[in-house]
Amino acid sequence: MAMAENDLKHKHEIETKEQDSIVRCRDEVLNSEISNFRRGQYFGFVIIVIALIGGFYLVLNNQKIGGYITLVSTVLLYFGAIMYRNKIEKQNKDFEGEEV
Repeated sequence: MAMAENDLKHKHEIETKEQDSIVRCRDEVLNSEISNFRRGQYFGFVIIVIALIGGFYLVLNNQKIGGYITLVSTVLLYFGAIMYRNKIEKQNKDFEGEEV
């Protein structure tokens, strides 16, 4: 009887450790995803600002066509990225709704 109790206790300890390990792993993955998303946001912001500054620089130095193209394309790409992200998030929500 004692052997069965010890075996059950040992099995329970192993399952608890396994569950704790899974929770820690999920936390690490979530933190990594948040960090990557934040880094992407910073890089995107820097690229947008550099492109806008470059466009204004071209316009001010009598390269009007190139400057306007740079400014307009930067703004359009920015809004296109936002619309694409919203579309992907909506698809993910719809997909999650179907599973439940």
